[in-house]
Amino acid sequence: MILDNISIIRHLLKFKEGVFYFIQVIQRKKENPELPKSDMKRYQCFITSEKDFDQHLPRIKKVCEDYNARAYISLLPRSLEKLGKCCLLEYAKRVNSGDYSRIWDIPSRLALSADTRMAKVLPKPLRMFDVDTKPELEPIVNMVNSIGLNLIEIIPTPHGFHVFVEAFNPSILEKNGITTSGEDYILPDGKTKFTYREECNTILYAADSKSL
Repeated sequence: MILDNISIIRHLLKFKEGVFYFIQVIQRKKENPELPKSDMKRYQCFITSEKDFDQHLPRIKKVCEDYNARAYISLLPRSLEKLGKCCLLEYAKRVNSGDYSRIWDIPSRLALSADTRMAKVLPKPLRMFDVDTKPELEPIVNMVNSIGLNLIEIIPTPHGFHVFVEAFNPSILEKNGITTSGEDYILPDGKTKFTYREECNTILYAADSKSL
């Protein structure tokens, strides 16, 4: 089965001069136990315009379907200038130390660095609540509305949802009786939980035949 979030995500992408979004297709060992080691990256692209986005989509879909994989996109806009500077610093450090291991991976490893995020593209940065199961969605959306967070979008995942809100001070969660346990936030009902994530990496397209 296919999970296609392209039409939902398209309107969340805000392009301007010097902005990119990073997409990577991951074949996960969880859905592909025959993989020799860990997850494998099968494709990646740096998207700088809606036209660019559309041109990459056929390849993204095909790679997902061929490899039983998922395409992830970070919904936080990044700066090409900041990426260039980060890469330059990393290359200089590597050359100075004589470390050339996987040096070709430097741009993609730094693409999702907090140092490449670009402010003032969105009115406010996004934050994400990772909801593991479908029954947990309604109480979490109710919580978002009741404490006055600005709900932006709900994106399906194979088993649950990614709930996107405008950035906020996380202390408001504790003030409203939401407790923590490791990475999880737990609602006052004691059973509904979610994970709070700043990176906003979500599923653009997936072809996980074993999990959908």
